[in-house]
Amino acid sequence: MPIALALLLQTSVLVAPLHLGEAPPDTRAVAAVRVLDEPERPGSAQAAARQLLAGLRSARDFVELAQASALRRHTTRTGVVGIFPPGLLAPEIESALAGLSVGGMAPPIEGPGGVWLVQRIEAEAACRQIFISGSSDAARAQAEKVAALARGGGDFAELAREHSADRASALRGGDFAIFERGAHDSGLRAATFAASVGEIVGPLATPLGYHVLQRVGVEAVDPRLRDDAWAHVRAIWISYDGAAGAPPQVERTFDAAEALAAELATRLRRGADMAALAREHTDDAGLREVGGDCGWVRRGATRMPELFDRAFVTPPGVLIGPVATNSGFLLLRREDRGPRSRLDLRIEPLVDLEQWARTLLSGDVEQLPESIRSAVVAAREIETALGSPLLWSLIEGRLSGCATAEDFAARVESLPERFDAPGGRALELRSLAQRWAATMKELESFHAQKVWPEHEREIEARVGPLRVQLGALAPVALELSVDALGLTDPRASVPVYLVARAPWPGAITHRTREGAMCCVGTEKREGSALLEAIVHEACHALEAFESGPRGASARLRAALAAAGVDPQSKLSRDAAHAVVFVTGAWIVRRVFDAEHRDLGELEGMYERLGAAAQAVRAPWNEHLDGRIDLEQAIARVVAALGASQR
Repeated sequence: MPIALALLLQTSVLVAPLHLGEAPPDTRAVAAVRVLDEPERPGSAQAAARQLLAGLRSARDFVELAQASALRRHTTRTGVVGIFPPGLLAPEIESALAGLSVGGMAPPIEGPGGVWLVQRIEAEAACRQIFISGSSDAARAQAEKVAALARGGGDFAELAREHSADRASALRGGDFAIFERGAHDSGLRAATFAASVGEIVGPLATPLGYHVLQRVGVEAVDPRLRDDAWAHVRAIWISYDGAAGAPPQVERTFDAAEALAAELATRLRRGADMAALAREHTDDAGLREVGGDCGWVRRGATRMPELFDRAFVTPPGVLIGPVATNSGFLLLRREDRGPRSRLDLRIEPLVDLEQWARTLLSGDVEQLPESIRSAVVAAREIETALGSPLLWSLIEGRLSGCATAEDFAARVESLPERFDAPGGRALELRSLAQRWAATMKELESFHAQKVWPEHEREIEARVGPLRVQLGALAPVALELSVDALGLTDPRASVPVYLVARAPWPGAITHRTREGAMCCVGTEKREGSALLEAIVHEACHALEAFESGPRGASARLRAALAAAGVDPQSKLSRDAAHAVVFVTGAWIVRRVFDAEHRDLGELEGMYERLGAAAQAVRAPWNEHLDGRIDLEQAIARVVAALGASQR
């Protein structure tokens, strides 16, 4: 931090201060200026502080003074602006802030190293934007025209949808961000804080083009647009003799520390309890008793290793490390779900191996290389015993997070010994999963050497052209998916594994201990067809996180049950599946490609779903377009399916 503000004494080597609890602590946004005595003039700071206060015209002037004081070298004055959790400010300042409302200023405070002037300021500011791409005179003229229309009372949301080149915010009616106050706010963030609610700002020039902003109340913007500033992190620190900050009792060598960290990472991938491992192994004594729980850490405020910033860009639940540092080896994982759901595209050889291996089970075994033929023949008994492609989810759901077939074998050991399948069949589930893991071990080397290099190139060739679109627009697609399906955003990471070959139907979503995982085959899909397959499976994953009958598909099945349709029947399942097909296609047209053709048509799934698809398509599209509400859409589907059954 730019100023030596007092820190609470903490016992953790990695993190200070510690904020343990179910939710992040309350924070306050502060602008502060520390005034120092002039050389050879003891006590001059008090008079100088009062003089500064007397010269201010408004509360906003003080924020600008604090920012300027933070940026410029000054012999008698320093400043700081930002959001501070409890424990980072000196007690005298904390006490003064407790009695202030936003905009209020405390009298000069005798504090650490000088006299402090402190103001409580707005912590957040929200804005909408209209973005005009380019730096030409024509682009500027267009931006000025749009700004004039907005200032003249034009509907900002409609102007954004019509004119903005930023597709993501345009789809939200211009909603752009909820900014948090930072130490050195600039650009769009600074302009938003400087504006009054309702004020139109701009055009503002940036290297990308021109921005027209409207500041709006924070409550008017989707809370998922907040800055991702807090993360709940768990960590294990493995140090070694001679490492920076190593505890005196640590005697292990660098090589021993590296080997231990690698072993712990393997155990975590196989489902081991990170808290238990931290209690046994971490060298941070302050975190040992709490199982490595670093609590809530805040970007730019918490004292923590720079490596911890990875927790804000790595999907929650995904292990980071082991990472070598000058103090040892770190393993960490984000434990909370973050402010919003996110799409996590993964290209992993193990999942590609498993899906490819399943495609071999239905092919001509004589066409396979002799070295893998016996393994495939033996594995066919598993396919026969399961009896339905849907039951593979009982086994494949353990793949998520595994790096090797050995990891997978360890994970399936916790499956129940038996499972009662539909139709009264009892499956020897654990035994079947163990045999499948053994098959994967046999095929792993062949796949790595002979199959995976080509598969990886094929997958990348399909998804590579879509990465820019997905990076910019996947968050909007997930937001629309949540809203269209009538769900609560689970704020979950949705892992989508892309594979070169996949068994019928070419894509599937499984429930897992963490929530859900999706597999999408790329062999016969490209462009918007692949986008819809990804969105479709993400919709299934979002539904898997929903507890209770709130979602649109669940409400449709409940209405069908009330009309006499068996909830376990194929018709009920097909109707719910048709809802996801229609929703996925609608989202792709809305977000990515207006000319997209439904995957249900392209791959013949509407035909397979038969009466259910016929009943769902028209009313559901009308509902998604806003022409009828959800209850009307459900009523029409139920009536159509009832008529088809008579």
